[in-house]
Amino acid sequence: MRQVKIGSKWTFTDYGLLLSPNSSVGEAKPKTHYIDIPFGDGFIDLTESLTGEVSYDKREVDFSLVLPADSGRWDEIRKELVNNHHGRKQEIIMPQYPKYRFIGRLSIGTIDEDKAVAIIPISAICEPYMLKKDKTIVNKVVPSGGTLTTTLSNERMATVPTFTVNNTVQIVFNNKTYNHGAGTFRNAGVVLLQGDNNLVIKAQAGTTVKIEYQEGAL
Repeated sequence: MRQVKIGSKWTFTDYGLLLSPNSSVGEAKPKTHYIDIPFGDGFIDLTESLTGEVSYDKREVDFSLVLPADSGRWDEIRKELVNNHHGRKQEIIMPQYPKYRFIGRLSIGTIDEDKAVAIIPISAICEPYMLKKDKTIVNKVVPSGGTLTTTLSNERMATVPTFTVNNTVQIVFNNKTYNHGAGTFRNAGVVLLQGDNNLVIKAQAGTTVKIEYQEGAL
């Protein structure tokens, strides 16, 4: 059964509402910035000047839910939807992207009767990246030589991983070295970009290393 998950609720399992086939997930628009060159050719493109990466605007998610034949329950169902979701920022899982979740603020529309069918339109203004439902977790053990080399693959969204180690470690990333004691920490200097990111961890042999990060795609 094709249905949408909104927060902790499923549109068919919890509300008995069918998903109409016209659902859509809009694209996130790049935030561009151009400066004209007076009396000169072309322009100056400052889109990536601040961070070296393209930033993105919101994206829109729209879908409609088909109401049951019993019109006496329509107002009751819509009221439940409004009280649970209208105006709230919640997680949304669309059937066409079952491995990802969107984060957006929802708006529940009014009941629309189209000939023999009655529907409730729902829209959401979402963050630009669709996030993987589950965080990526990598578990490693520093080998006998005391040096662990690993590659962390990441999707489009830049992300800062969380490390959990049971001993003092030295992390080498992008030719920079960072020292950390045992425990759980994040390091603003370790930012995973799209593709493969090479990481070296130096520590006592047998040190356990857990790396956890959130991936996101456009």
